[in-house]
Parts: sequence; C-alpha cells; structure tokens
Amino acid sequence: MKALVIKDTKEDETIIILSDGGVSSIHHTGEYYLAEYFQSRIDLDRLEDESYQFWEELADGKVYCEEYPVESVTEEMIDESINWLGGIYQGEENKKTVTTEDPEEYWNQIKTFLQENN
Repeated sequence: MKALVIKDTKEDETIIILSDGGVSSIHHTGEYYLAEYFQSRIDLDRLEDESYQFWEELADGKVYCEEYPVESVTEEMIDESINWLGGIYQGEENKKTVTTEDPEEYWNQIKTFLQENN
C-alpha cells in the first residue's frame, strides 16, 4: 500500500492518505500534537465530484485519537499513522511527501495520488 504525506506548514498539520482512501491527520492543539485516525475512507468513486467534502464525511464517522507530547511531527508518528490505517509500512519508496500552504493544492495532490494508485 502506498502513502501520501502532506505537510501543511501554514496550519502545522500533517495529513496522511493511503492509496485505499485511508486518512489520518496530525496537528498541534496548542499544548500537544494530536493524531486523528479516521475509520472511514475517502470515497474513491466521488473524487471527481466537485461537491464532495470528504472531511465532513470522515468527521461523521468514528475517529481514534492519540496525543503526542512532542515539539514537532516525527517520522515515527507518520509511520504509526500508516500502520494504524492498515497500510503496513513498507519503506520510503512507498511514501511520497509533499509540503504546501495551500489547501486547494493539497486536495489536488490527494486526488492525483488516489487516481494514480487505484
């Protein structure tokens, strides 16, 4: 399974997307980093639907949370997210990392990644 790691430097958030639509998000709360592991997946059949708001759909499902009292997101936290989502970590060659400050850009990155890997 492949993973896309999006580091949003403006919002201090890291989003992990698996090729099967699995999603986790790691962000700073002001006190600690919080990893949210969504049990629902992005609906791959709705990627081209302009009205599709996957964050809203994911938020309506179950979410497992884990607190990390660290100063920044670590590779170990990212790898734990990948493993929790069921994408047993298989090395750097299966993980693409991008950095952005533009939410529109990261949605385009997600769509492209999912289309290329399904």
